[in-house]
Amino acid sequence: MVWKSASGSWVTLDDDRRILDFASGIGVTNLGHVHPKVTKAVQDQAANVVHAQYSLGFHKPMLDLIEKMLPIVPKDLTSVRPPKYLYVM
Repeated sequence: MVWKSASGSWVTLDDDRRILDFASGIGVTNLGHVHPKVTKAVQDQAANVVHAQYSLGFHKPMLDLIEKMLPIVPKDLTSVRPPKYLYVM
């Protein structure tokens, strides 16, 4: 099975058959494939920086998200780093 394209919950194969994507991975489960708002956001971000991991520096979208989250996170939260057991040594 060779995928040519996808939209919403549907996948179009290279022979133009359309199938329902019952497995939709973690990246598309909630919004579907090629959601217009997600696609636009990815295109806009990729035009600025593709990979800006938080352990190396900050970027404006991340800082904006932090500002929005501050009122709802527990007041005693002192770290945003994952627990050590999540790292593979």
